[in-house]
Amino acid sequence: MSRVPTRWLTAAVAGLAAGSSFTSLRNGFALDDIPIILRNPAVHVLSAPWAYFTTTYWPADAGPALYRPLTVLGFALQWAAGDGAPLPFHLASIVLYAAAALAIFWLARQLLPPIAAFGAAALFAVHPVHVEAVANVVGQPEIIVGLLIPLALGWYLRARNAGPLGARDIVGIGSLYAVALCFKEHALVLPALLVLAECLVVREPIEGPVRVRRLLPVFLALVATLVVFWTVRTTVTGGLVGRDIHPAFRDGLVSTRLLTALGVIPEYMRLLLFPVHLSADYNPQQIPVLTTFDPRAATGLFLLAAFVAIAWWTRRRAPVVAFGILWIGVTLFPVSNLLLPTGILLAERTLFLPSVGMVLAVCGIAEHLQPTRPGAPAARQVLAAGVVAVLVLGGLVRSATRQLVWRDNATLFHQTALDAPLSYKALAADAVTLFESGQEAAGEQEYRRAIELYGQDPNVIADLGDWYLGKRRWADALGMYQRVLALVPTHWSATSRSILCLINLDRLDDAERLARVAAARGDRGAEEKLAYVDKLRASRPAVQSTTH
Repeated sequence: MSRVPTRWLTAAVAGLAAGSSFTSLRNGFALDDIPIILRNPAVHVLSAPWAYFTTTYWPADAGPALYRPLTVLGFALQWAAGDGAPLPFHLASIVLYAAAALAIFWLARQLLPPIAAFGAAALFAVHPVHVEAVANVVGQPEIIVGLLIPLALGWYLRARNAGPLGARDIVGIGSLYAVALCFKEHALVLPALLVLAECLVVREPIEGPVRVRRLLPVFLALVATLVVFWTVRTTVTGGLVGRDIHPAFRDGLVSTRLLTALGVIPEYMRLLLFPVHLSADYNPQQIPVLTTFDPRAATGLFLLAAFVAIAWWTRRRAPVVAFGILWIGVTLFPVSNLLLPTGILLAERTLFLPSVGMVLAVCGIAEHLQPTRPGAPAARQVLAAGVVAVLVLGGLVRSATRQLVWRDNATLFHQTALDAPLSYKALAADAVTLFESGQEAAGEQEYRRAIELYGQDPNVIADLGDWYLGKRRWADALGMYQRVLALVPTHWSATSRSILCLINLDRLDDAERLARVAAARGDRGAEEKLAYVDKLRASRPAVQSTTH
């Protein structure tokens, strides 16, 4: 099998990637596809494509301030190609996914023998944790970064193993880095991955200052690229880092964030190594918010220490294994909440790039365990090939069937409520589909269950208040808005709508007090509401006293 032509292996990798994802072609738009693509006017025109470099990724007031100009431009091109139909988007995702799998194959061939490299690429091509990135159109930047970063690493390894980097290599790697950053910010990890590659898998006898001087130009070029990108990003978004923080971290306690992040590590490992159970949502209490060092955090700390120890032990014995393990850590770090709080606890799409390290480590272990003596029994090789074949077939079937879950919001939300029954957001999303199908009593009950599970997300509570408001259930709506204000006293919409509820409940004194508080802090529309309360008072007949 080691003599199988490379072009056949290449075709097999592409075929596996297409086979695991072709079932998504009949899907529509779901989840974040709706605001970012379907309802985003910026995606529906191509008259001024340069404008995408001066605007945020999310439409105004629709989401966190992120900067992904090439992603939005790509969506606009796909919209124009299909006149807004979802098929071109899903077709593009499949093509990009196949290209990413081929990039992994090319990278792995710089590190492993051809058949082991094929095993790594095949496992990557069918990995079920990739379904979210492929099936949900807004996952395209994950795929593209997962394509460009391995290409940059492969280029670096090929050039370094042939000698010092030339100007063409530096420009090429730097260009891939700049493009990747403009698709999604987590591409910033490339310099760290190059350092790992240089320390672990580059074959060069030169050590010390001479080696550092040879590498300095490419790293300076990458750092300069990152500084320029982040300066532009900060100018456009108005902040150095994203402002979207998960409700679990709004208390500002570092201990809560670190303990919760440790508690997520076992779930990372499960999804990378045994992704049988998948979910589109991992919010509390599906993943609990930890405030004390419990067994879950202890398990996470143990796994973290164990993987560091394995990487250290294998750094010379099996350097590809160490490289793959540390790749996982480096690429997970920006979304792990260990350094800074993010807007998620865990999302399967963020494991796309880390999974590259996983397949390299697994196939590096398999290669390390192969017999090296001439004439040694081939039983291990047969066993390894059989295990990989079973894993690839299982991944292919699981991925292809899982793609169908992302057909539309109704299908996705219903399945997610089954996949993550302890997630408050999964229940709230399912409640929305119940409302839309006319099952209002069931939807209300599901929404209240969600808030009982986790009552620290003001946006979910406000959403139920808005539903009550639409039904003119003023007292119920007011109760929800008051809970929001208990969490976020300056919440503008909850304040404004509370005033509206108080007016309709004929509690004008309370409405006036709240309107004055809102006006004092400059809330939009507060002065108008205060004037309206005064007008209502003036329109009522004066209460005349009587004497007996």
